[in-house]
Amino acid sequence: MNLSCRYQIFWGLNLKHLLLFTSTIIILSVATGCTLTDKSSIPASYKGKAKKIYNLGMKRLKSKDYEDARNIFRKLRKAHPMSMYATLSELRTADCHRKEGNFATAASLYHDFMKDHPYHEAVRSGYTTWQIGYCQYRLGPGDFFIFPPSYEKDLGHTQSAYKIFKIFERRYPSSVYIPKVKRYHKKALKKLVAHELYVADYYQKKSKPKAVKGRLEYILTNYPESPEIFNSGMRLVNIYIESGEKKRAKQLLSSLIKKYPRDKLVSDARKLLGKISMEVK
Repeated sequence: MNLSCRYQIFWGLNLKHLLLFTSTIIILSVATGCTLTDKSSIPASYKGKAKKIYNLGMKRLKSKDYEDARNIFRKLRKAHPMSMYATLSELRTADCHRKEGNFATAASLYHDFMKDHPYHEAVRSGYTTWQIGYCQYRLGPGDFFIFPPSYEKDLGHTQSAYKIFKIFERRYPSSVYIPKVKRYHKKALKKLVAHELYVADYYQKKSKPKAVKGRLEYILTNYPESPEIFNSGMRLVNIYIESGEKKRAKQLLSSLIKKYPRDKLVSDARKLLGKISMEVK
């Protein structure tokens, strides 16, 4: 037998043994219901200790092992359903989904938590409301540069987020989450107003002033805190003038000057108001 044949037999036998060994490990793993890298297993010494199990889940969550964390929290709820840590595990499961990017699932779980535990600190502090708003915002379109801008897309989720953030600011004015809520409120507002202006520009190019007027009026009615409000108002004033509605133009100018006296366009508004006032008594 030559050397080449001996090597072939050697490697053939070893490959056979390796496959047999691997198959045995897989069969044993399936039979025992565990994996070689299972981080969701709970040590036997933790039995009956809900807090220790919860802390283990939190450790997995912080290390971004979200699936393992969710499994631990699920086991905790099953083993200690009446524990305060079982309630907390519901909340942390929602947190896991949010961090994984499963925003629809997370929002649903936060909503269920609010319904099931209305007096819990996470609800009373505004935490769950903030997270629902955040999830709704993230479900809306983004502005990744290779995709069409968000104002060209459906903004239903962004609209929901905007409404939730407004409710939050009224309901939880002293919450520690207020800074985050205000930041995302502004982001949602910017996208919503940009969408209305985009549609208004489209109708203006199509020479449909009535449709443009409707969009601008919608901005003034629904988004009075927008930085674009004065500019939108001035555009609407010009449409009123062009359509012969000078009385409405005068009323709108007076309202804009009164509400936003420091806007950069206020001097132009005053000049135009003076001119219209001479024509409309």
